[in-house]
Amino acid sequence: MKFVEELKPGECFSYENNYFIISSDFKKSKEGILKSCIEIKTGLSKWIKDNTTVEIIPLFTLDLESNIIPIRETEKENA
Repeated sequence: MKFVEELKPGECFSYENNYFIISSDFKKSKEGILKSCIEIKTGLSKWIKDNTTVEIIPLFTLDLESNIIPIRETEKENA
């Protein structure tokens, strides 16, 4: 689990049983800083508070030989 404020643009996460990609857009509001996130299934944008905890998820694709390839490499925490 991480806070939205800790994510880098392009990282994927799950929140409220939906999957999102975080963008680099943000705005300030009375509630604090909000980050723009794109829901993967619908393509709709949603503003999420930066102090919200989310679950990081990997995003993969398949090549022509059906090999699984990560779209974004994840950093190893104990490297």
